[in-house]
Amino acid sequence: MAEAAFPSIRGVMHPDRVSRMAPSRWVGCLSSVDISEVDSDRPQAILETRVEGVEHIREGVHEFVVITLVYKNSSRFYRAERLVPSNPNTGEQTTSQRVQHFMAKYSGDNDAHDEVNSFQHLPEARQYMHREDGVMEKIIVPEAASLNVLHLAVVCALVSQHCSPKYHLLDAMCWLWARGLFVSLRDLISRRVDGPTPTKQGASYDKMGRLVPNTPRLITENADVSATPQSIKELFSKFSPSETRDVCKEDVSALFRDGFLVKSILAEFDMAYEAALAKLNENAAKVARVVEDAKCVADARQETADARQETADAKKGTSVRRQKL
Repeated sequence: MAEAAFPSIRGVMHPDRVSRMAPSRWVGCLSSVDISEVDSDRPQAILETRVEGVEHIREGVHEFVVITLVYKNSSRFYRAERLVPSNPNTGEQTTSQRVQHFMAKYSGDNDAHDEVNSFQHLPEARQYMHREDGVMEKIIVPEAASLNVLHLAVVCALVSQHCSPKYHLLDAMCWLWARGLFVSLRDLISRRVDGPTPTKQGASYDKMGRLVPNTPRLITENADVSATPQSIKELFSKFSPSETRDVCKEDVSALFRDGFLVKSILAEFDMAYEAALAKLNENAAKVARVVEDAKCVADARQETADARQETADAKKGTSVRRQKL
């Protein structure tokens, strides 16, 4: 399908891609309304943009979430992830490289960057994986859940709010961020359909939350921290005994045990979503009033112009009649 054929909804389905957008900024973008969009009924279009699929993916040592959005039979694919610019994902690495890459992030000095990016094709969103080798787990969202793009954006923003802004240890890394987003969406769907959400495990499921295969899982399936600082130190000492000095500089926060991360996100979700939806409707109403006022002014000007034309025509008619006399 050609790019121009996609319905144009700014921030969702639009020729200009969402690029490196912070989740909180995405919520603001979705809640805003341009004068040019008033006729397309942006609030309704946002609510009808449905989340159809969610994938938790691992590529090298990086984990992220890919979401499929559908509006009027047109699809867009979004990648949501936490990054640390000083240590970008470099794909497949040796065990030694993975350990060094992993440990370099945990000084606590690196700012975490949470991003949402849109893509026209699914392999692009999966970082050009044309097969599902890197998919660890996926959800096919039931229509009954009525999960829309604003739901998604609000959950992304809440995950960012509840994870430390510094990329260190296990309460701020990409693994926990991605898993927290996936499980939050899964549990939100379950709440909306009043029943469990089926998921499908992929070929890479066993790699989830592991530094390398056959090592302990540091992040659990339910977005909990499964390791203690001491166990992490012991794990790293097997690979590089001289490089463990900074691994436990920050303690693993007890707040992220026993499902606290996801519970906290969902506890705040309803209020955050209603606020974003109210802002969207408020902005749409303001723009509608501006457009209506502008229309009234334009109509009044046209009426004045028409009256002047009628007066001019009447004067011209009178002048012609006098000339005939």
